[in-house]
Amino acid sequence: MISFMETMHSEFRRGKNIHIDMRGIKGISCEAIAYLLCNIQDPEFNRKKKCTGNLPADPNIADIIKKSGFFSQVRSAARLDSSYQDRIFRRTGKKVEPKFIVKIITFATTLVYGQKTKVGGVYRTLVECMANI
Repeated sequence: MISFMETMHSEFRRGKNIHIDMRGIKGISCEAIAYLLCNIQDPEFNRKKKCTGNLPADPNIADIIKKSGFFSQVRSAARLDSSYQDRIFRRTGKKVEPKFIVKIITFATTLVYGQKTKVGGVYRTLVECMANI
């Protein structure tokens, strides 16, 4: 991943737009997606150039990438369902915003239990995590 990011940064420095060809990807972690998106959104990294990408051929991996919100930051020729938006939240400041905690809990419990469910202690834990970040 590091050599890939170095190559991207080098191409951005040359003033080129980037296309990420993901057709052959067989696996990807949420951390890798978050790392990639943080860099793509950084004006010092992207030098105000555009980044496009496509979906992997593997439908399971494609679903993970779509659900991550990756294509809210990276343009794709493929039409994506709007339900795949707002999966990664990036905010700056020192205030914890409860509306994002509710979205995170709704997303996570729906994914795990199939419906929005109350899970004891999760709200307080997320508030603490956000306050510490």
